Amino acid sequence: MGTNYHPPKLVQIPSKGNKWFVVITKPPAIQGTSTNIQVRRSTKTTDRRKAEVALPGIASAIYEEFDTALNIQQSKVKPVTFRYLSDEEVQNDPILRDPFITRRMLPPLEKPKDPSTRLSRFIPVYVDYLEANQIGDHKERRTKRSRCEQFMSVVGDLHVEDIKKFHAYKYADWMNDQGLANKTIKSAVSRISMLLVRAEQMGIIDSNPVHNVVLANYGRPAKSYLPFHPSEMKDIFAQEIPKQERLALTLLATTGARLDEIALLEWSQVKQEHGITYLDLRSASKIKNQQSRRVVPLHSKVVPLLVDRGSGRIFDYPIDVDGKAQNAAGRTLAKYIDSITNDPDKVVHSFRGTFKDMLKNAGVTDAMVEQLESGDVVLSDIADAINTGQVSKELNDRITGHVQKDVAGQYGLGHALIPRAAAIEKLSLSFLPD
Repeated sequence: MGTNYHPPKLVQIPSKGNKWFVVITKPPAIQGTSTNIQVRRSTKTTDRRKAEVALPGIASAIYEEFDTALNIQQSKVKPVTFRYLSDEEVQNDPILRDPFITRRMLPPLEKPKDPSTRLSRFIPVYVDYLEANQIGDHKERRTKRSRCEQFMSVVGDLHVEDIKKFHAYKYADWMNDQGLANKTIKSAVSRISMLLVRAEQMGIIDSNPVHNVVLANYGRPAKSYLPFHPSEMKDIFAQEIPKQERLALTLLATTGARLDEIALLEWSQVKQEHGITYLDLRSASKIKNQQSRRVVPLHSKVVPLLVDRGSGRIFDYPIDVDGKAQNAAGRTLAKYIDSITNDPDKVVHSFRGTFKDMLKNAGVTDAMVEQLESGDVVLSDIADAINTGQVSKELNDRITGHVQKDVAGQYGLGHALIPRAAAIEKLSLSFLPD
């Protein structure tokens, strides 16, 4: 009828028991002199979601009433005298050229999206699911919530079903601008992906749009800490160091274990088998990954430091809310490194790199490792033969916890323990005071 109708609105009216009403402003042609220029129709519900579902049908009914009223108005118009127009008049009149140009277009009445799928409402539901099912530890659950909320702050409070792969890249761009490392960016985006996996499981989306995003060029490259020079190792251990800290530093330097693995050690994890004293990390409560469950033999020069056994934890570094002690231990031990070097790339974690370098020079050949792991020989049979070559990557990784976890195979624990002890015993520990 040549009229563009106003779109419908949902309004909650307290005087009507907080029910939701569909409200549409009348076209000017049928407003007349009345002050009531709007049509209001109740959805008969106080539930916003139900009201949104009812809105399209109610709006269509109101628009039909407008059509009827406008037709009546049109019938009252006086007849007009028609005349033929020239081709030039038709071409100069846009309405005559296109008679559909003034056709009323109703606003699209798409099915409204479920408000509960907005990120602001879906993220708390997701976190509650993680907590209820104890998925991951406390720190991981807290990190997932933080990353999801950060993602929402960057891309907006989207409905989950409106999230595209583009939004993951937008989030990655934002983190890149913050100067974050590539590893951190990948980790953050993976947690958004896990959020969307949950949406898949709930039937909200058919597939995870963030799967297989390519983030190789985002963020700073991983930082590599430098190993200590032999002279620095000697200077570190030449300092006046309390007994507890000296033992912690010695274990870090001679085992390749991670800081938290050492800081959380219990006396019950110090064991002996086949004449070898070792740390049993297979049952540690806090581990980096399954490959970290392993046995770590101790050098004979270190064993006397653990003769006076106690009970419970070996060290008293405070444990934080995430069940870790590495932060407290790191702060305490760092000062003995900082007093020797001001190189920012030489930190407590540098002991792992230093240990690996020492291991490479221990003189264990690949062939000897294979013979040791066959279970047919014992350490004393080959001690004199370990003089040349280098430690294999396989053995190096097994000692430092980078590959398969230790299990009792056909040769028992000695199958895993003896080759490592052979390599450890060949380490030069001249940096340790006599």
